[in-house]
Amino acid sequence: MTLAAVQRAQEENTATRLAPFNAAEHAWALGPGATVTGTVMIDTMWTESSYGRPSTTVRKVLTCAGRIVRLIPDTPHMRWTLDVHYMLPVTNDGYWSDSTLIASPSWTWPEESRAVVREGVCDASGGFRFEGVPDGAYLVMALVEGPESYMRSTDVVVKPVEVRAVGGAAHAEVRLKDNWLTGSVVRH
Repeated sequence: MTLAAVQRAQEENTATRLAPFNAAEHAWALGPGATVTGTVMIDTMWTESSYGRPSTTVRKVLTCAGRIVRLIPDTPHMRWTLDVHYMLPVTNDGYWSDSTLIASPSWTWPEESRAVVREGVCDASGGFRFEGVPDGAYLVMALVEGPESYMRSTDVVVKPVEVRAVGGAAHAEVRLKDNWLTGSVVRH
């Protein structure tokens, strides 16, 4: 592939992402589908400190219990919306962000593409459920409990998932966990 061909491909990709929302390109996400269930959990070591006392490191499991969760078709336009409107990049391993860094704290989704975005509320254990979801690539975007014990904080997690229904149902796990090999889950 020549340098000119690579540059042209990059320009076409940028033009596709920056193009206005096109409902026809997202129509596949409105077709018939299966019930999708899943959970959103962040299992991490977190260092807590309080004024005048030494820091302690504790294992915390943060969930989206009682908070909003979205299932978004994974398209270049939707990734662009997350990146520009919410300042949330999409990574294969998931992205965990302090909500104070988000450009749109009101949590509204742009009106032109709202029809293809499913929205719900997580149950007490961090579980979610969406009905009639066609197979395909999606992004799960959820508000999660922030790790600070001394102040109320709500963070955001975004992770790509693949929905493939078997027997009329699919399960989508959004689990971020640190381990000895990868270290701590990064909160940006």
